[in-house]
Amino acid sequence: HEVTTAVMKSAGATKYSDECSFNEYVKRFVRETEILAPKDPKTGKRDITLLSKDLNQHNVALTMVKELNSKILDEYNIVWSNYLSQKMIGPESVSAEKLLNAMEDLQKDFSPVPKPASKLSKCPMPVSSAGVEELVRLATTRGEGLQRIFSCLVLDSGGAYQQGPRKEPKRILEKAKEYGDVSKVVDVERGTGSYDSLKDMHVAILRVRSLESTNKCRILRVKSKFNAPIDNGYRDLQLNIEFMGFVGELQLNLSKILDIKNRT
Repeated sequence: HEVTTAVMKSAGATKYSDECSFNEYVKRFVRETEILAPKDPKTGKRDITLLSKDLNQHNVALTMVKELNSKILDEYNIVWSNYLSQKMIGPESVSAEKLLNAMEDLQKDFSPVPKPASKLSKCPMPVSSAGVEELVRLATTRGEGLQRIFSCLVLDSGGAYQQGPRKEPKRILEKAKEYGDVSKVVDVERGTGSYDSLKDMHVAILRVRSLESTNKCRILRVKSKFNAPIDNGYRDLQLNIEFMGFVGELQLNLSKILDIKNRT
């Protein structure tokens, strides 16, 4: 009880203000959460996953997480408000509202109705019994080509491209069990396009529409979190793209939103 009370006082002392930058707030949160974590009897190191074994510590940690998520939400909302309030300069300028409308239309065109789990994006596996090994084989033989499509789309529209790490077989198996079907794991190959301006991201959306006309790939699904942000305020535009029977995920985003994501 004494330890919990002391940590509560410490947690309460961490306030996000002009004197405490967001980065510093996150660092303090990590330090204070580590103080809460019990020691693993085998390693002697503090392990945050053991918090749930102590109800008091677990409740304190949840309070701290809730407070941090609130600050993260504030950060995302401030950044997005700045985009919304940007003044249009010149005839080629793109407003946040125009970008939102373009993303919403793209989502409607490629994901026209809510789909049941059985209709979600899938890799068209050669046989219904294909497993993780087959998906890894597809990633090995076609992942590079899919990555070229991702990077060309992003770079040609004025963005910066970051290739994501390929999912490991162990993680693929975990997701396959969660979905009930290995073919529904459609982010074994992934990447992120980052844009400094609303205009460039709007160009990217236009280029997405022209992808299928090349006959090199197919857009299976579009999900716009810009139009429906998640609880902590994070937004992005997710695309599931098929190339030669293999499906990967491309996320498009604004650089200032990714800055917050990378810090938290």
